[in-house]
Amino acid sequence: MTGFTEYVFRFEQNGEVVRIPYAKWKRIREGEEVVEAYANQTIYIAYAYLFLENKKPGYCPRIEGSIYYFDKVGRIIENRSHYFDLLQDFDEAESGVFNLHHYKKKKAAADKYQWTLKLDEIQKILDCIWK
Repeated sequence: MTGFTEYVFRFEQNGEVVRIPYAKWKRIREGEEVVEAYANQTIYIAYAYLFLENKKPGYCPRIEGSIYYFDKVGRIIENRSHYFDLLQDFDEAESGVFNLHHYKKKKAAADKYQWTLKLDEIQKILDCIWK
């Protein structure tokens, strides 16, 4: 039997990788749980999407990184500036006309809220999954 799941990992300042239970991260992300240890910090989170074989990790097709900013209490700062009008993307693709202002805003948000994992960081996550 094959299933699909998502693992969540946090990168410490010293480079150590710590797995966060998905249910806990969901509560943190939705603002239902405060984490005082994250107060006034920028936290790097990696999402690993896994296919399960008999409830055990079998294959990891994708790992992506996100950056979260926390306030002085330990809640995620909800910043909606990273939301973009997807219709603008469709209009550009359909018409072939490129909107530089829209592209710059998307790039700035991607730089602020996403990060690309290096090979050694990906390896640390894979080691945590299959240890």
